[in-house]
Amino acid sequence: MSKARHSSLVLGLLTAVLAPASALSVGLISPAAAAAPAAPKAKPKAKVAPAKAAATCSVFAVLASKEAGELPAELSFLAEKLAGDEFAAYKSFSLVDVKPLPLVLTKPGEVSLKTGHTVGLTLLEITPERLELNLRLTGREGKQLLSTRYGIKDKGLLMVGAGKYTDKGKNGKVFVAIQCSLPATR
Repeated sequence: MSKARHSSLVLGLLTAVLAPASALSVGLISPAAAAAPAAPKAKPKAKVAPAKAAATCSVFAVLASKEAGELPAELSFLAEKLAGDEFAAYKSFSLVDVKPLPLVLTKPGEVSLKTGHTVGLTLLEITPERLELNLRLTGREGKQLLSTRYGIKDKGLLMVGAGKYTDKGKNGKVFVAIQCSLPATR
């Protein structure tokens, strides 16, 4: 391969790597195409006014057990979720604890559950359709189990497994369920 051809190929590859994503196409692009103006960006998400930047969350500790039983009425809002494949091994569920957790934009909130777990939530952003949150889940021994940012629809539900647990003589696995909703007066 000639030196000129090699240089042209390297330039083409660098241009493809360094070009804006909107200028990329299948295969290599020419330097002229890479220099073309980028396509207009989508409108930014509408954010909720700071005065309304709050959410109310409920944090549930739910024991899933392989022992026979029924879904109690207080967990009926989880019926569809608990009927999924990921919970097929469990035959009964019980509510161990529930705690309210009001949140204000960027201010961390925290609750301690009867299971010994601590749940920390920070409301990072609110749009008319979604809430962006940071979750910190700490185990009974004080060890951090999870720290993650997630987005969820208003009144959406997130469930996280938090290890083995025994409640009132019933053995199983505890799940932390978090449901947050925006104020009704948005």
